[in-house]
Amino acid sequence: MTKSILEQFGSIIKPIEEEGDKTVSSVLVEWVNERIKVAKDVLESNDKNASRTLSQSIAPLPIVEEDGVIQIQVEANDYWDFVNSGVDGTEVKRGSEYSFTNKQPPVQSIRQWMFDKSITTSKYFDKSGALQVKQLVTEQDFQGLAFAIAKGVKKKGQEAVPYMDIAFSEEALKDLENRILELWQ
Repeated sequence: MTKSILEQFGSIIKPIEEEGDKTVSSVLVEWVNERIKVAKDVLESNDKNASRTLSQSIAPLPIVEEDGVIQIQVEANDYWDFVNSGVDGTEVKRGSEYSFTNKQPPVQSIRQWMFDKSITTSKYFDKSGALQVKQLVTEQDFQGLAFAIAKGVKKKGQEAVPYMDIAFSEEALKDLENRILELWQ
């Protein structure tokens, strides 16, 4: 009977004992932190990081080893996959598994986004087709625009920004595999 890699090398999830030593654990931690940085950079470069709450929520969970299986997990705000996969609108389909049906994005979330982006004017075309610019002054003005934006997002959906798919791509997983194999050579 062939021994498993873990039986041959012992537990690979262990503290880094001496500075400078490369262990599987240190490689995993380094790799997941690099991948998280990639995910955050993709959000930033796609202008999907206004409040930074999604970006700030992306963090590694402790690495777990159980029965020879290593689990590397990352946590993020509960809406992370809506941004990653996009959302189909009621009128515009984006090929997502998610869709707006009878609900629309929360107006308060849109209102917070407006605040984070320092949006203080509303631009729209009137019935004659002329561009109108309205300065938002009262809370009712801001809430009205937030409602209109939420309604528009419901209709048009949300384009995918596959930041997690990019960060944890097959290529990235192959890179991790190569780094671990280098330890044993």
